[in-house]
Amino acid sequence: MTLIKSISGIRGTIGGKTGENLTPLDIVKFTSAFGTWAKQNSENHKVIVGRDARISGEMCSQLVSATLQALGIDVLDIGLSTTPTVEIAVVEENAAGGIILSASHNHKTKKTQSPMKSKPPTSSKKQPVIVKDLSTKKNPKGGASINFSRRNI
Repeated sequence: MTLIKSISGIRGTIGGKTGENLTPLDIVKFTSAFGTWAKQNSENHKVIVGRDARISGEMCSQLVSATLQALGIDVLDIGLSTTPTVEIAVVEENAAGGIILSASHNHKTKKTQSPMKSKPPTSSKKQPVIVKDLSTKKNPKGGASINFSRRNI
């Protein structure tokens, strides 16, 4: 499956070539873009991370959490969860946003990384486009420096 980048996130088959399938490098790249966006657009640098029960879920979740923490973002990893649960947690925790790692109804080798923000989706249709644009730049304007201190909350 080709790596699909859309308004609702990124989708692809785990493994294979970077940029063609969903590889660890792709996950780090898009998570970094989302984290950069979240830091630039929110005073609260906290992101909720949830995942489904697929075998790749824990690995993807660890990559996402470590990438966000390296950007200086506090991560609240709620583990196994649904998309609505992550959405509610974003609001309840007043987080900058959330990421759900889920393949929904797709085959077990497929995975989706869907970013969400603290305000309802209609508040800014530009966010997914900005994240997609930031993910293609080597050093995005205003990009956060990487700090490897671990900050689990």
